[in-house]
Amino acid sequence: MKLLQLLSALFFVILFLFTGSQSYAQELPVFRKNAIVAELGGTGVFGSISYERRIPLKNGAIFAPSIGIAPAFPEHSKNVDSKFYMIPLQLNWLMGKSTSKLELGFSINPTYTSGVSFANTPEERSHKQVAALPSFRVGYRYMGRKGLEIRAGYTPIIFINPWAGVSLGYSF
Repeated sequence: MKLLQLLSALFFVILFLFTGSQSYAQELPVFRKNAIVAELGGTGVFGSISYERRIPLKNGAIFAPSIGIAPAFPEHSKNVDSKFYMIPLQLNWLMGKSTSKLELGFSINPTYTSGVSFANTPEERSHKQVAALPSFRVGYRYMGRKGLEIRAGYTPIIFINPWAGVSLGYSF
């Protein structure tokens, strides 16, 4: 009987030693609440830099409002000398369970244009205009586990022709 107990104990010790004592835990992805994104084209027309705040929703989707600034682009021609400024305000929804997401969004882009026109008259006429350009977004976003973000999207601006944009960003 003692021999059987000794063999059983030896069996369990050998089993414990050879099965290894390492355990592998699955690393949970970190939810990154903030992002800085530089976009070429897109809702900022020529380009923009935006800050985005992410809010997780119950169904696994992410609500991501953002605010940005589009740089001033001067227009110099024979008849016009003006500058164009824009502040893209976006509401985006990200859907998908992996690092690849479908992105749907809407934005209102307040714009300010100021300048001088010489069109059809010898004297100069200054002009200032404030407007809001609405835009939609349908796109793809890659959200890397270490913070890298890449996105591409169709961003038609309502009073302009269809438009698209590509972005590179970092989330933290």
